[in-house]
Amino acid sequence: MEVFKFICGIFMILGIVFIVTAILIKCTFEKKKNGCTCKTHAVIVDAQRVDRSQETGEPSFVSYFPIYEYTYGGKTYHKSAGIGYLKDMVHVGSHKIIYVNPDNPEIIMEDMNVPNFITCLFGILGVIFLIISISVIVIMISG
Repeated sequence: MEVFKFICGIFMILGIVFIVTAILIKCTFEKKKNGCTCKTHAVIVDAQRVDRSQETGEPSFVSYFPIYEYTYGGKTYHKSAGIGYLKDMVHVGSHKIIYVNPDNPEIIMEDMNVPNFITCLFGILGVIFLIISISVIVIMISG
């Protein structure tokens, strides 16, 4: 019985953490999205390779962050993307639409759909964990 209480507690904590994380991601990206209102064209001029295994010591997971070149207000900028991709997804020389913050053109938003996907994923996982923990509580009370 104690094991079920422990598992229930872990699932409840995980559910709450995932839901809070989803809310924080949504708020952060909404704030950035609201500031990045100027649509402009960019070219991927390079890709920054980031190997997370050096930080965590876990098996190699490499992300590639596109470096965009774009012009805004008559000035040319080079800015790394905030989202990493697999190597095959980053094509140097390809054109992309990005959104620039007119108050600070160094702040950009590349893809409006990725934050929504991440928010939904974390939110769904949080709800699943909470449903599991509540189900275990109901089973313990009725059993």
